[in-house]
Amino acid sequence: MRNLKTLYVRNVLEDLIKKKVAVGIFIVICAVLFGMLGIVQGGKAVTETEEQKQEIEEYNAKIAEYDSAIEDTQNAIAEADKQIESLQEYIDNSIYMQIDPNNIQTVSVQYGLKTSNNVGSILNSFITYINDGGLKEELSDADEDLKVKYWRDVVSCYQSSNNLIVTVVHSDMDQAKRIMSIIKERVMNYVPKVKNLQGDFSLEELKTSEYVKTDTGVVNNQNNNRNNLKNYTTNRADLNNKLIGFQNSKKTYIEKNEPDNLKAADTNTKVLMVAYILLGILFGAVIAFVIVALKYILGDTLRTANDIKESDLSLLGTYSALNQYKPDLERSKMDVEVLAKAKNADKVFFYVMSDDEISKKVSKDYEESLKASGIAVETGNNISESAEELKKMIACGNCVFIAEVGKTTYRQLEQQTRLCERFKTAVLGCVVVE
Repeated sequence: MRNLKTLYVRNVLEDLIKKKVAVGIFIVICAVLFGMLGIVQGGKAVTETEEQKQEIEEYNAKIAEYDSAIEDTQNAIAEADKQIESLQEYIDNSIYMQIDPNNIQTVSVQYGLKTSNNVGSILNSFITYINDGGLKEELSDADEDLKVKYWRDVVSCYQSSNNLIVTVVHSDMDQAKRIMSIIKERVMNYVPKVKNLQGDFSLEELKTSEYVKTDTGVVNNQNNNRNNLKNYTTNRADLNNKLIGFQNSKKTYIEKNEPDNLKAADTNTKVLMVAYILLGILFGAVIAFVIVALKYILGDTLRTANDIKESDLSLLGTYSALNQYKPDLERSKMDVEVLAKAKNADKVFFYVMSDDEISKKVSKDYEESLKASGIAVETGNNISESAEELKKMIACGNCVFIAEVGKTTYRQLEQQTRLCERFKTAVLGCVVVE
């Protein structure tokens, strides 16, 4: 049989809740006492002399200098990391950085402008659009491989008299042609907007050229980007070394110069009091739990019907003067009846473990209720010592315990269960008087 006493320890929290007022008062007392102790300890944490105050102020100022230098260096490292990440991404993925300076694939288109208005203003509108606006628009899904974010470096345009020249350079001629095709479409779509601002004009494509060229300026720019990446990386390494130096210097300074009474001087009495109060609350809660747990562990009487419910015994029902039977007697009687008939028994032995009037009344109620169902009831309260009662129980072949909270002991339940097992008597369950 499962140990009922061990099971009952699991109900410690439930009992603490039932006694929450007493437990709460105990915790408050502990919190107050610990708070007072915190005030006493905080009162001891004061600087005794002006010389000590001066020493602490100078020490804290020096530490603040180290902290400021460390924070500035960490910020500089973070900024260097961003620069390195951005430039590395550009070098690895941009169109411009993939171009061979000796084999630059080039596409150029020339537009002619006819107007009676200001030629420079009109062409500047298109140049601004190409350089700073239209080429930043998102591409269709089919053209995403053209990497529009990197066009600013491979597309150029300028004015020559009444002409607008747009040039695209690339490492691949087919890609250059596709980019130029999109630029042409966007330029022509932009014409109506410029007309609304600058007046009437006509912009006509004169010719498109495709050719390969060499440009030492490209290799110089590419090398500048790579050199900048090296410089950023070197700078970051220097900053990391600088940071380690500041951190080590701070550590060394603390080891050599930390005032003996610094911790005491830095202690805030209010903070210390709050900390002690929290410790008192924790101490009170733990002690209350331990007291209740020890009470259960050292106690030997049945404390609640839940102990029966969680054991190998079946809880057939409970009785209390306030709530009467739960479930009602008729329903509980049906369980006893079904269990008895399952064993082909027409008699049930009720073992009353507590010799008091309430337990006897419960036994009598079950006897009268079962009699109507044709099941006889035998009762006893001392089968361990009475041979007559033991014979009755053996003759019935089954048994129902009637236990009472606060009087019946776990030892009784376990002993009587083993006794029933020894004489091959089935324990149908238990009725608990609360």
